[in-house]
Amino acid sequence: MFRLTRYFSIASGIAVLVISLLFLWGYRSSEIAERTEISGTRNELLARTVANAIWPEFGAALMASEGSDALALRDRELTARLRERIRDLSAGVPVIKIKVYDLKGTAVFSTVVREIGEDKSGNPGFLAARDGVTMSELVYRGRMSATEGEIENVNVVSSYIPIRPDPGGQVKAVFELYTDVSGDIREIDRDSWRLLLAIVLGFGALYAVLLLVVGRADRILRRQYGALRENEASMRAQNEALEAANRRLHMAASVFERSIEGIVITDPAQRVIEVNRAFTEITGYTSEEAIGGTPRLLSSGWHNEAFYDEMWRSVNERGYWQGEVTNRRKSGEVYRQWLTLCADYNDRQELVYYIGMFYDITEKRLSEERIARLAYYDALTGLANRRLFEDRLENAVLLARRQNSSLAVLFIDLDRFKPVNDSLGHKAGDALLKQVAARLSGIVRDCDTTARLGGDEFGVLLAGESFDRRQVTAAVAQRVLDALSAPFLVEGREIATGASIGISFYPEDGSTPEVLTKHADVAMYQSKRAGRNRYRFFLPSMNEGALERLGMEENLRHALARDEFELHFQPKVDTASGAMTGAEVLLRWRQPERGLVPPAEFIPIAEETGLIVDIGAWVLEQACRRVVEWEDRLPAGFRLAVNLSVRQLQGDIDEAVRHALATTGADPARIELELTESMLMEDTERAIGLMDRLSAQGVQLALDDFGTGYSSLYYLRRFPIHRLKIDRSFVSEVPNDRSCAAIVQATIALARSLGLEVIAEGVETTDQRDFLRDAGCPECQGYLFGAPVPGAAFAALLDSRRPQTRTS
Repeated sequence: MFRLTRYFSIASGIAVLVISLLFLWGYRSSEIAERTEISGTRNELLARTVANAIWPEFGAALMASEGSDALALRDRELTARLRERIRDLSAGVPVIKIKVYDLKGTAVFSTVVREIGEDKSGNPGFLAARDGVTMSELVYRGRMSATEGEIENVNVVSSYIPIRPDPGGQVKAVFELYTDVSGDIREIDRDSWRLLLAIVLGFGALYAVLLLVVGRADRILRRQYGALRENEASMRAQNEALEAANRRLHMAASVFERSIEGIVITDPAQRVIEVNRAFTEITGYTSEEAIGGTPRLLSSGWHNEAFYDEMWRSVNERGYWQGEVTNRRKSGEVYRQWLTLCADYNDRQELVYYIGMFYDITEKRLSEERIARLAYYDALTGLANRRLFEDRLENAVLLARRQNSSLAVLFIDLDRFKPVNDSLGHKAGDALLKQVAARLSGIVRDCDTTARLGGDEFGVLLAGESFDRRQVTAAVAQRVLDALSAPFLVEGREIATGASIGISFYPEDGSTPEVLTKHADVAMYQSKRAGRNRYRFFLPSMNEGALERLGMEENLRHALARDEFELHFQPKVDTASGAMTGAEVLLRWRQPERGLVPPAEFIPIAEETGLIVDIGAWVLEQACRRVVEWEDRLPAGFRLAVNLSVRQLQGDIDEAVRHALATTGADPARIELELTESMLMEDTERAIGLMDRLSAQGVQLALDDFGTGYSSLYYLRRFPIHRLKIDRSFVSEVPNDRSCAAIVQATIALARSLGLEVIAEGVETTDQRDFLRDAGCPECQGYLFGAPVPGAAFAALLDSRRPQTRTS
């Protein structure tokens, strides 16, 4: 705040000082000017008196001195007499000295002798006096020569006075008269100080009065300023509160209008007084249609009066209610909404409004139902899934236990589904599964459960009262077999399949869901081993086979680490010369308890469990090591052929081959990889890319079991393979079976036209060899030329045939 007293004190003090100094300066200057004027007048009168006294006697002599030098003037008698005469005349008068100048400005006389002869011709005072004008001025002298000697610190009035001996006549000389006015000046100074003191006292008194007035005014202004600041702060706070309230009001209005939740406000009588835009979007009713009515216009009739009574009771007792309500839109469509209903009270706890906020959860509920269906039903077939099947089986077991009744569990596995899926693709496989599901659903009762358990496995739960459970179950199983044995039409093709069924009963075969499903699975596995397309009831003895398979699987998981695998080699020969051209690498498992385990027993298990990937990588690396080890024994063009499994092709087989070659340093041209048609047809484009990457590494590629799959000649042309391998199923029937012979000859001709080499496997007789030789098949493989033997024996065989060379 502006401090009035402080600034008034400073400003008034400076003003008083300046005014006092100016007043004092004006007074002193005026007094000095007046005294100077009086002294000048007095000097003029004195000068005229002296001139009148001395001029008759000395005038002529003084004027006659013109042109004389200063020393002459000083030493003449006239000067001394005139000096004495002037001293007498100026007795009692404060005259310091008198000078007389001729009209040329030369001092012809002075009461101070040494100043006689001075030239004042250029002095303004002299010039003015010579022209007839008296001029006086006040001069302060620190030191000055006077008639009586040297004087110091004296204020004098110096006057130049024209001398006219004749009144009105010409100026004959100029007098310079110095009178001492130091006393006058001191008197002026004393008066000035007294005046200054009076001024200061006067202004001081005035200042004191004004200071009191200003101080009072300052205090009043301060109080008013403080009150003004308080009022300003209060107004600012009120404005801020008002702005905040306006912002909140605007925000509340914006939220009300833009909220995605429908909002309806009613008075205590439940009459609608306001709705927002979302209310209209959800219900279809405009604000004009809703305001004035009651929320009952949304009633769907799904809830009874008790529901609404409980809702309003909760609102009135607890202040709110929240829950799901089924209402009806203006269009008549029923929808679900999540409603929050609350009561709003004023400061006197009087009910003011009811506020309802809701949002449409129809899609959410439908999504939840769809998700729940996906959780419990198979997305492809629409049947119950394994989770729901197990849940219903558990409930059925509990019910059967309470009612002392029975139930049956059927496990159904499709026969020959994998070849269909591999050859025609997953789309065709899915279409087949849908048709299977439709046929199963048409066989069982509505109270029974049919489920897809995964892949091509299905389950049926037969529960409820039955006088002869086993007989009824057998009849159902037979109907299933009959239904699934009939051909299916998939993508314009007739496909014949079948099913293997395993059956277990509660309580005979198990008292828990886990045991019942396990035993049904074991029985199904036994029906497959018995020849497929049949059903089997579970027998306790079946567990032995299942346990044996589990044991084999467990041992197989550790076989690689225990170094229980070994490689056998079956030679491939030139059909014409019999020279060895290569060998097929065959895997053998020498189990410590059982000895050599047939590949047909452990290879499928390795495939199912995925162990074949690691085992296959080991086989590939060992084959490469043999190539390096036998390099000196191997004839030119000799190749070791390694079979690949479907699981390997689904992984990173190209990386596995690269790693094996890099690790061992084997020549890739001596490695041949055998693939089957069914492997390549599952995802043809991916298979072609994979084969391109394998060929780029330098390895050979052969198409194994050619003629048994469903490969297209179009894709065969695109496959980057080096040779075809005729399947043993055709070779075993030649030359006696004309159809097989024709197939073999056609395959050889096809290979030649495509620029591919060809080899026949499973050659066991000389007639077969001769037929193949005559048909132009260059290579053969089979027991006629040698059985698979361990590595050491095969190395010895190589040594024994070392001198031989291949001929074309």
